[in-house]
Amino acid sequence: MTFIVLLLALLAERFLLDQRDWRKTDWFQRYYLALAHHPQGGWITSRFWGPAAVLTPALAAVALFQWFVGDSLGGIPAFLFGLAVLIYCLGPDDLDNQATDFLYAQERGEQEKARLAAAKLCDGEPADSPAGLVRQVREAILYQSNRRIFGVIFWFLILGPLGAALYRMSRYLLQTQEETGSEEFFQGRQRLVFILDWVPTRALVLAFALAGNFENTLEAWRRWERQRPAEFRGEEAQGLLIQAGNGALMIQDEDDEEANSAQVEAALSLVWRSLTVWLVILGLLTLIF
Repeated sequence: MTFIVLLLALLAERFLLDQRDWRKTDWFQRYYLALAHHPQGGWITSRFWGPAAVLTPALAAVALFQWFVGDSLGGIPAFLFGLAVLIYCLGPDDLDNQATDFLYAQERGEQEKARLAAAKLCDGEPADSPAGLVRQVREAILYQSNRRIFGVIFWFLILGPLGAALYRMSRYLLQTQEETGSEEFFQGRQRLVFILDWVPTRALVLAFALAGNFENTLEAWRRWERQRPAEFRGEEAQGLLIQAGNGALMIQDEDDEEANSAQVEAALSLVWRSLTVWLVILGLLTLIF
C-alpha cells in the first residue's frame, strides 16, 4: 500500500499537477507569526524546545486523523489521506521545471532571467558570472532534492502521513523570520532539521554512489567526514550532498570555470536515477516482506 501511494504521488508530482497553485504555505506563516506575537506564544518561541511545541498542534491533528481512519472501509480513506498528504508535502516547487527555466535562459544568453531562475533554487545571492551560476544551480539541485523529495519520502516511509508532515513543517519553520524568535529557538529549529535530515541524507548519498561514480562518491563522503567541524554547524546536509554529488558526477569542487549547462543536466539526471534506486530497493523490500 505504501509503495503504491508513493508511486502515485510521484507520478502526480512529476506529470499531472500544477503543484504550486494548491500547496499554500501562508497558513503556516500566519499561524507561526500569530503565536510569536502572542504574549504566551512569545515565551514558547524563546526556548530551545519551542520548535517542537510550535509544530505539535498541526502534527497532532494529522496523527489523530491518521489513527481515526485506520483500516476502516478496506483502508481506502487511509490510502487517500496518505496520498493527499504526501503530494502536499513534496516540493513545494518543481525541481525539474526550475532547472529547465534556468537552462533555457542560459542557452538564450538572458543572464538576468538566468539569475532570477537560479535565485529560486539556490540558497544565498546568485553569482554574477555564468559559470558561477551554473555551479550554484548544479549544487542546489543536489541539496534541494533532499529537501523537496527524498527527506519527505523517507519520513513518509517511517511514520506515514505524520512523517511527511513532520519533515515539511520543520522545513517551513526553518524558513520563518529569524527575528520573531530567540537565538535558542533558531538553534532549536536547526537542530530539529539536522536530526530529520541525518539518515535520509546518507541514504541519498548511497543512492548517488549507486547511480553515479561509486568510488568517487564514497571518497568524497570520507573527505567530507574528515573535514567536518566537531561542533554543530546547522545545515550540514547541504555540504555533504554537494561533495558527494560532485563525486558521483566526477566534478572537482574548484572547477568553477569549467562549469557548463551539461553539468546541470547531469545533476538532474543523477537525482532521478537516485530516486529510481530508492524505488527499486523499496519495491524489492515490499515483495520480500
